[in-house]
Order: sequence, then structure tokens, then C-alpha cells
Amino acid sequence: MTSGRRDAGRLVAAVGGRRLMVEARDLVEVAQVDGVTWVPCRDPALLGVALHRDRVVPVVDVGRRIGAGPVDGPPWLCVFVRTAGGEMAVPVERVVGFGPASGAQPAEEAPCIDVATILIAQGAEDGPRAAHRP
Repeated sequence: MTSGRRDAGRLVAAVGGRRLMVEARDLVEVAQVDGVTWVPCRDPALLGVALHRDRVVPVVDVGRRIGAGPVDGPPWLCVFVRTAGGEMAVPVERVVGFGPASGAQPAEEAPCIDVATILIAQGAEDGPRAAHRP
């Protein structure tokens, strides 16, 4: 029986040979993004913005932030993440799985990097707004 709590698990995805984690409470959805509209910005990880379900959402290349190299061009499989700066889309190579948030990772599994922490800690929440600064 499940508790119905949204924070009861985590999604794990692969980017550039690394594993990224998104807590269920921060996960909006996983969907394909066919393209982006470029916006001027100082952040090279900001690929642009995409219109998704009637919302404009920044698309952020987390692989570039973690040193895994830039993603190839669209279309992308994206994990949509809720952050303190708003919703963002993160291109991933594949979804590895979804499971409980607690518990140790198997020894053979690479450690997971928390996507929301990377996005916030490295300034992605500033994304498109950075274009409007002097």
C-alpha cells in the first residue's frame, strides 16, 4: 500500500555517463521537447526556453554543469523539475528508474547527483531573466 505522498521516491536519469536524481516532490513530468527558442543569457547551460503545456520553461543542460559535456541537439527527453526559481526542463539520455528515496544505493550504482541542487546552486534559477540585466 502506498502512502500517496509525493516525496516518497525519486527518479533516476542518466546524463553523460552520470546518474541524476530528482526527488518525487520536485518532479513535474518526463516528456519530449522538440526544440527551444534561444534567449540571450550569460549562462551557457541555458539552452533556451520551450513552450510546454502552455508554459514557457527554461531548458537547462545539466550535463554541461557537471562536466559531462553538452547535450546533442533536439529532440530531447526532458525531466521537468520544480525548483525555487520555477519549473525547468533538463535533457537526459534516459530514465534509469523510479524508486524509494531512502535506503542505500547498491555498491555498483554510481552516486546520484540531485538535479534541483545543481540548478539552484549554479544559478540556473536566474536563466532567462539574466538577459534583462544591464
